[in-house]
Amino acid sequence: PIHSTVIEVHESKSELPEEGWSFEEALLDKGHCYAIAAQSDEEKTILDGSEIKRLDWKELLKDAVPYPVSSASLSS
Repeated sequence: PIHSTVIEVHESKSELPEEGWSFEEALLDKGHCYAIAAQSDEEKTILDGSEIKRLDWKELLKDAVPYPVSSASLSS
């Protein structure tokens, strides 16, 4: 990915009713992104065998703020 971030979730929501979730979003290129939510009590890594929940990306991104990227970083 050209940009990636991990966010810890501390507030319960209907989609994530418990604490302990980490949310990773990444921009693969200027036209494709993905989002993963994972729950893990011990590790803060997404791909550690913890429970994975697939979320609706349109719902996740409805309030999203775009990354402050330059056109030069997208062309490489």
